Amino acid sequence: MASIMLMVALLAGAAPAQDPDIDLRRLPGDRTPVRAGLVVLDIMKIDDAEQVALVDLVLRMDWHDERLVGVFDKVSELDGADVRIPPAVFLSDRSLRRGLPEVVSVFPNGDVRYVQRFVGEVSIRFDLSDFPWDRETLEIAVIFPVYPDEAVIELNESFSMVAPDLTIANWSMGEPSFEVVEGSFVSPTHFQLIYRQEMRRDPSYYIWSVIVPLSFVVAMSWVAFWIDPERVEAQLAVAATSMLSLVAFRFAVAQLVPPLTYFTRLDLFTIGSTVLVFAALIEVSATSYLEHAGRHKLALTLDVWSRGVFPAALALLLWIAFVSA
Repeated sequence: MASIMLMVALLAGAAPAQDPDIDLRRLPGDRTPVRAGLVVLDIMKIDDAEQVALVDLVLRMDWHDERLVGVFDKVSELDGADVRIPPAVFLSDRSLRRGLPEVVSVFPNGDVRYVQRFVGEVSIRFDLSDFPWDRETLEIAVIFPVYPDEAVIELNESFSMVAPDLTIANWSMGEPSFEVVEGSFVSPTHFQLIYRQEMRRDPSYYIWSVIVPLSFVVAMSWVAFWIDPERVEAQLAVAATSMLSLVAFRFAVAQLVPPLTYFTRLDLFTIGSTVLVFAALIEVSATSYLEHAGRHKLALTLDVWSRGVFPAALALLLWIAFVSA
C-alpha cells in the first residue's frame, strides 16, 4: 500500500497542447542541473546460481525550465517523445521493463519531472567465499550518457530511499547508500547514480536443508563400525549405500551456487563429507581384509577406534568449514 501511495504522489496532470514556440527537444540551457533519485520499492528475489536479482525500482529526474514558467496553470503532462529527457541506462540490466508511460510532468513554476518504474532482473556480483554465511553488497548503477556541457546530474537525496518492507527472504538489510559520481567505463564525462545495499544472508535454510541432512548421510556410514566384522557383506552394504547417497545429494547441492573458480564454505563441507564417507568405505574394506586373514581382534579394534575418530573428524570439519575465519 505504501508503494502504491508513493507512486500516486509522484504522478499528476492532464495533457494540454504544447506551445509551438518552445523547443523542448533540448534542455533549457548549458549545464542544466538535473536532480536524479532512485527509490527501491522492492527486492523480490536473489538467485545465486544465475547471479541475478529481481528488483522493482523507481527513477526520478527533476530540472527547471525557465521557458515553461507560467505556461500551464496546473501540473500537466507532456509526451516524452516531444521532450528532451536525459537518457538513463541501468548498467546491470538483464530484463528490466518500464512500468509507466513515457511522459514528463510540467509544473506552473517551470519545474519538470520525469518518473519511470523499472521491474525485472539485474546482474549481481557476489563474492560467495563464505556462502552461506556471507555478507554481500548489492550494487545497481544508472548511467546518464549526457555531456557536462548539456546537463549536470546531482543526487536527489530526499527521493533516494529503500522501501521499509522488502519481499526478499533469508537476507538481513544494512544501511543503503546513494551517490552520484562523474565518469564510467563508457565515458569519463558521463554521470552515474550508484545504489549500494549491504546484505547479510540468513543461513537457516541451508543449515536445515543441506548441512544437517548431509551430516546425517556421513553419520549413516558410521553404522558399519558397529556391525560385527564377521558380517562383511552388511558392513560393505552400509558403506556403499552411504557413498551413493552422498553423491546423489552433492548433485542436488550443486544447483544452489554457480560454477566458481574458488571454494565456498559449503563446498569445503561437501568435499570434506565425501572424504569422510570414502574413508569409512576404506575402513570397512580394511576390516574385511583383516577378518578374511583371520585377524578378528585387530579388525574389531579398528572398528572401535573408528567409532570415536570419525565423529571427531566430522566435528573438526564443521568447525573448519563454518566457524574458523
